[in-house]
This record gives sequence, structure tokens and C-alpha cells, in this order.
Amino acid sequence: MYKKAASVGDAAVVSRVEGQFDKAAQKGIIHPNKAARKKSRLARAARKAAQAPPKAAVKSKTAAATSEPTAKPARKRAPAKAK
Repeated sequence: MYKKAASVGDAAVVSRVEGQFDKAAQKGIIHPNKAARKKSRLARAARKAAQAPPKAAVKSKTAAATSEPTAKPARKRAPAKAK
């Protein structure tokens, strides 16, 4: 629920998730400070998602060209030290 609420940025979804954090803190499932921290991070992520332009507009030509995964060269191991 957290990731969906953070990516959508919809106030109703964010409010519902914040309520779930509060309920979990009241029941002792998570610490109240952890609930407050998660609510703060959720609000910041939702605000950022609401301000961000659509993902399709952000993609540049260089990002599209480098989207294919490239194989990394094998790393050579150092020779064993003689004792």
C-alpha cells in the first residue's frame, strides 16, 4: 500500500495509508516513532510524485539508447600469495 500511495500521490490513498500506520502504532505492532517516520516519508514521496511530470515525458534519447543491459567484463582475480 505504501509504494502505491507514494507513486500515485492521491491524497485519499495517502490519508488511508497514514491511518493504517496510526492503527498499527496504537495496537503495538510498530513503534509510534516508526509510524510517524513512515508517514513523513510517505507525505514527502506523495508530494514529489504529484509535482513530477509524467514518466513518458522525462525519458531522453540517451536513456532510451542505454536501456539495454550490457555485460560487464569478467574481473581478473589476483594471483594467490605464496607463503
